Amino acid sequence: MKITPLIKEAVDTFENNERLTLEHGCELFEKAPLNLLGFLANKARLRHNPRNIGTFVVDTILNYSNICNVLCKFCAFYELPKSKKGYDLSIEQILERVQELVDYGGTQLLMQGGVNPRYRLKDFKNIFETIRDKFPNVEIHSLSSAEIEWIAKKDKLSFNKVFSELKKSGYMSLPGAGAEILVDRVRKEISPLRSSRDVWLDIHKSAHEEGIPSSCTMTYGFGESAMEKMEHFNVLRELQDETNGFTAFVCWGFQPGGTELTHLKAPGGEAYLRHVALGRLMLDNIPHLQAGWVTDGPKLCQMAMNYGADDFGGVVIGEEVIAATGVHYRVDPNEAIRLIRDLGRMPAQRNTYYDILRTFSEGVEYPMPKTNKKSPFAIPVL
Repeated sequence: MKITPLIKEAVDTFENNERLTLEHGCELFEKAPLNLLGFLANKARLRHNPRNIGTFVVDTILNYSNICNVLCKFCAFYELPKSKKGYDLSIEQILERVQELVDYGGTQLLMQGGVNPRYRLKDFKNIFETIRDKFPNVEIHSLSSAEIEWIAKKDKLSFNKVFSELKKSGYMSLPGAGAEILVDRVRKEISPLRSSRDVWLDIHKSAHEEGIPSSCTMTYGFGESAMEKMEHFNVLRELQDETNGFTAFVCWGFQPGGTELTHLKAPGGEAYLRHVALGRLMLDNIPHLQAGWVTDGPKLCQMAMNYGADDFGGVVIGEEVIAATGVHYRVDPNEAIRLIRDLGRMPAQRNTYYDILRTFSEGVEYPMPKTNKKSPFAIPVL
């Protein structure tokens, strides 16, 4: 790959601390040498996060139900409402999982499921209130835009009102799930029953207006064009200009196993690093970028932290959605600490808001609890 005039213009624009255009992004994504992208994205990381640290959060992904009526072609997890394979966790089962998180020193609950027709606002309020009362220090970073949309529809409420009511119950933060590619052509192709890009954006805007931060995401590998990727980045940074409500961006490659899209090929490592780097360069107003080891593995995640990522993401207890595609990675806190330390950075445990809870100097390990149970970090959820 050679340095084209438009790549040189993009580099000059970046060095002048000016915003890259969509055309700049396309040229960099398609034609720039990978090492150049890493160099620029690492400089961008240091603009946002000059401290020489790498963060992670200990969380649990709690899939409370696999029943869903949206029928996304890219999902291998869901079951139809009348399926014998469908499940709903009881409140007792949910509390048991949260207790496990607390026992391991975790702080963040990422509770999501399918769009289950039986759930209403009162059900989620009851779950969150019960969790808050029993575990007041657990941060509820939960649900998805699709679940919020369903609640609003069935309870005949605005998105703002849904978030206002959930917030009273202890709800704290909205994950970025459901974005996939924020271009309606792609969305209609991979999930015909899903709502438009503007609905996803409106839901996150409403959360921000109610004082609830959110993360934003991209799942790539659906045959979208480079310009469609840049359009995705652009609508995210435009909303961030307006609300300043996004805490972080995270991307991962589509895993086709077990889905209706098995004709597509899972993107490789270079594609992942290019998406991470472009995310950091294009999203110049979003403070943090997570590396997504759940789909791409811990070693590639470590590399991504030299391509713009400042955060290792969630060190996850339990996960079923990606596992349903046949991809199984597990990382415990001490492996995350070692991988971050090997980069020459200080490992640090954070909370949902990216506040530093503790750092781990050389030789210091994560205080894993004494238990006779096998570590949940080592158990694939099938």
